[in-house]
Amino acid sequence: MSIHARLNAIKNWHSKQQSGSENAFLKPLSAAEVQQHKEAFPFGFPQALSELYQWHNGMKDNAPFFNEYTFYPLEDALDEYELALEEETGLKKSWFPVFGYQGSFFAVECDVLNPQHGCVYFCEVEDEPHLWYDSLEKMLMTVRICFEQKAYFLDDDGILMQDFEAANKIREELNPKAVKLQFQQQEPLEETLDEQPDGTKRLTTRYSEDHYSEQFFDKKGRKIGQCEYHGGELLRKDDWEYLSATEVEITSENMMGMMMTTKTRAIIKPDGTLEQTGMQTFMNGELLFDDAMLAELEAAEDEDGEDEA
Repeated sequence: MSIHARLNAIKNWHSKQQSGSENAFLKPLSAAEVQQHKEAFPFGFPQALSELYQWHNGMKDNAPFFNEYTFYPLEDALDEYELALEEETGLKKSWFPVFGYQGSFFAVECDVLNPQHGCVYFCEVEDEPHLWYDSLEKMLMTVRICFEQKAYFLDDDGILMQDFEAANKIREELNPKAVKLQFQQQEPLEETLDEQPDGTKRLTTRYSEDHYSEQFFDKKGRKIGQCEYHGGELLRKDDWEYLSATEVEITSENMMGMMMTTKTRAIIKPDGTLEQTGMQTFMNGELLFDDAMLAELEAAEDEDGEDEA
């Protein structure tokens, strides 16, 4: 299917929000023009990448497409590609940079012999590249949903911003092959285990004078909740509800900024780790996203693609 339905949804968001990027899209290239421009690139383009430049040939004046990242015109992308190879930034010869900002890129793997052909890598200045999206199509679906769920938004000054935690959850949900971020936790300074009068237990872990967490366990030793505090304020609260001996639903409330709540269902594996089976995301109590909505969105985009064909 064509990726134009996803691209048009993102462009429509810019138009409705009057983000300042709505008039920055350059006229599309023909298939022949795409082929002519990319002669200097030693690999073929995946179909979705060619379709991208037949939708619009990037954006002028480095206008942001999402967050701070612009959509490069094809000729500019080729210049960025050559410069990145000269400066040994970590960009591989078969990776074509499509979106970027000040030396950081989202680049598509174009080598058909590579098992990750079509995947999108994030190449950041002074950091190792990571497989960030399963494909260009999945990237655009992720960006679209992030806009629709307000994980990407305009701040009071009209600058494109993101709720990183919310956006990353959407990315990891939609891109199972892509890297999963593991945030490094501070080493605890002190841990205290208190038994409550009802037989439950509370584990308090202090990382600094004003940063600590509390974990709660039932009489069977199963985790039933967690709270995290910083500066005397509750930042995050998790409640664990056991649906059966092997299934749990975790409700997580993010108290920072917008009220973001997620409900995650998971299977408890024999080793005690969790395997996610479903997730719902709420903003201020309103359902924004779940697996059923994702299926409906994919079906709607399939219909749009059939109509275009």
